Amino acid sequence: MLLDEYSQFKYSLYNSFIKKLSINYKVDLLFHQYNERLFNTIIRESSGRYNKYIVMNFDNEKFSSNLYKIEPSKLLLLDFGNSIKGIFVCMPGF
Repeated sequence: MLLDEYSQFKYSLYNSFIKKLSINYKVDLLFHQYNERLFNTIIRESSGRYNKYIVMNFDNEKFSSNLYKIEPSKLLLLDFGNSIKGIFVCMPGF
């Protein structure tokens, strides 16, 4: 789970999410702090390491090409505003 920044809302979001998961799941929580370089590094280095990816944007006007490296069926984009061409914004099973 890659979120933009830590806040009480994000804390609640994370806790609500993990409470719905089986105890067998592990969720890594990362923050990009609206830093595009950090965002791209995390996405690039995480690609292929996880079964599912939940990503919150760093900018509603831009879209990182690194997100195309993640299989669309494994990617859930949060708070991306307008539709993103070529990327599914929800995953079956979520």
